[in-house]
Amino acid sequence: VDGTVHVRQLAPDARGRVLGKDGYIEGVSSLAGYVKTAHHGLVIYVFLVNDWEHGLDAIWAGEDGFLSRLARY
Repeated sequence: VDGTVHVRQLAPDARGRVLGKDGYIEGVSSLAGYVKTAHHGLVIYVFLVNDWEHGLDAIWAGEDGFLSRLARY
């Protein structure tokens, strides 16, 4: 795991295969980078989220879960 993604809660098998940078400004959370998938090469991802209703922890948990599943793809 590289960039600021190293502090995210990814599944153990996704560590080392998810690289990216996150950011936050004026009510907008972002995360972008790439995933080295298990069977299908590199996949680029970008999350931009604003106007959320359930807090940033819920947003980040959803992103982490998606990235962990994508790494197994």
